[in-house]
Amino acid sequence: MSVTFEQIILDAKRIANRLKDREALGDSLLLESESVNKQIESMRQFQDDIDILNKLARERSNNQLITIIHQENPQIREIQQENRLLKAALEDHQHALEHIMSKY
Repeated sequence: MSVTFEQIILDAKRIANRLKDREALGDSLLLESESVNKQIESMRQFQDDIDILNKLARERSNNQLITIIHQENPQIREIQQENRLLKAALEDHQHALEHIMSKY
C-alpha cells in the first residue's frame, strides 16, 4: 500500500483540525474550571464569614447584636441610596451617549 503526498497532506490537515478542536475544548474546560474555582472560593469566604458571625454570636448577647445591627442599618441605607443615585446617573449618561450616537 503506497501513501501519496495528497493523502499525507489530507491527514495532516485532519490532525491539525482535531488539534484545534481539542485546544478549543481545553480552553473551554480551563475557563469553566476557573469559574468553578471562583465559586468555591466564594463559598469558602461565605463559610468563613458565617463562622466569624457564629463565634461573635456566642460571645455577645442578643441585645448587643441588635444594637450593632441598628447602628449598621443607617449606613446600609446610605449606601443603598448612593447606589440608587449612581444607577440613575449611569442611566442618564447611557441615554445621553445613545442620543449623541444616534445623531452620528
